[in-house]
Amino acid sequence: MSEFLSQLLTEILKTGILEWIGFALSIIYLILATKESIWCWLFAILSSGLYIYLFFEVNLYIDSILQLFYVIMAIVGWKNWGIKSKLKITFWSLKSHLIAIGISSFFSLILAYLFDNYTNQAFPYIDAFIFCFSVMATFLITKKVIENWIYFVIIDFAAIFIYWNRELHLTAVLFVLYTILALVGYFVWLKTFKLNKSSHGYS
Repeated sequence: MSEFLSQLLTEILKTGILEWIGFALSIIYLILATKESIWCWLFAILSSGLYIYLFFEVNLYIDSILQLFYVIMAIVGWKNWGIKSKLKITFWSLKSHLIAIGISSFFSLILAYLFDNYTNQAFPYIDAFIFCFSVMATFLITKKVIENWIYFVIIDFAAIFIYWNRELHLTAVLFVLYTILALVGYFVWLKTFKLNKSSHGYS
């Protein structure tokens, strides 16, 4: 264990300044998102814009495209969470989740096949899964659907392996923290949902 931690520290110390900046911006984004702060979207735009470049440099093209999508959705999220917005935390029905999972899985397979056969994309099937389910989960967070955090726990955990393998060690650590913060985000939003429900006199 000590040898692993020593290796991890060594690799992290080799990390370039751009990855460190991306790391910091991403952590700030997620902390602000758990607090429902609209400013989370500014940091999402900045961090995702930087990671478009970082992922492209290590042949993670699907991830670069995903980060571009994040920039677009951050703008949408900023608008949806606007000062005058009455958007509240909600739950999706089981039927809605099954449909979303089915659609995301279908497009994951298509995307993975294309990148596996026509590019030098690393880990196309895992990465395609991360891409398609992240698209869906990001849509949920812009609408304040609480289950987005559950999806991101699974997505972020899967991403740890990919980024570690591509020697983005600090980013791998970032996604360990993402996994933990996604769990925290779920319980924080759940508490807020219950408080809102109670304040409106629902049982």
